[in-house]
Amino acid sequence: PPSPPSVRAEEQKNNINLEFNASSDVTKSEIYKSRDSDFSIDEVDPIATEERTYEDLQVDGGRTYYYKVVGLTDEGRRTPVSEVVSATPRADYRFESVTHDDSLATHQPAEFSAQLIDVDDGKPVEGASVLLRIDDTRWSSERVTTDANGTFSIEYWAPVEAGSYDVFAEGRVEQEVVLDPHPINVE
Repeated sequence: PPSPPSVRAEEQKNNINLEFNASSDVTKSEIYKSRDSDFSIDEVDPIATEERTYEDLQVDGGRTYYYKVVGLTDEGRRTPVSEVVSATPRADYRFESVTHDDSLATHQPAEFSAQLIDVDDGKPVEGASVLLRIDDTRWSSERVTTDANGTFSIEYWAPVEAGSYDVFAEGRVEQEVVLDPHPINVE
């Protein structure tokens, strides 16, 4: 079979551009995307393309995405799977002055506070909707709104078993979402 494609991922503002090179007999490609770095292509549906580039617009700023590519020839032969590549698209907004407990007890209160800033002009974002989510769970906090200084504070309980998790601050400004992960250890 042809050799696996080489893949490059370039993060942009609110999107990720992929470029892949394969042998000349490869005419189509299947792109596999996941949020898990060691995913199997059998776990996700492919995105088919006849181009050597792909612009992924289905991404959230601040979240890392992982990609693998398989090339296809006109005769139906498949290349081996490419090496995994990753990219984290930039967002229009970012969280600053983050204060949170990185170690907490199961089902005990914790507090998370921060300021949401516009990346382009450095000004605070008033009226943004913010919530917390714990990755790999279905839990999320109530939504709060940033004040005139772009700040917010959320008190929450760690409704998970003991272990290591990422708490994501998720900010929504108009149609854009920005995610900011923070590790926590629940004891």
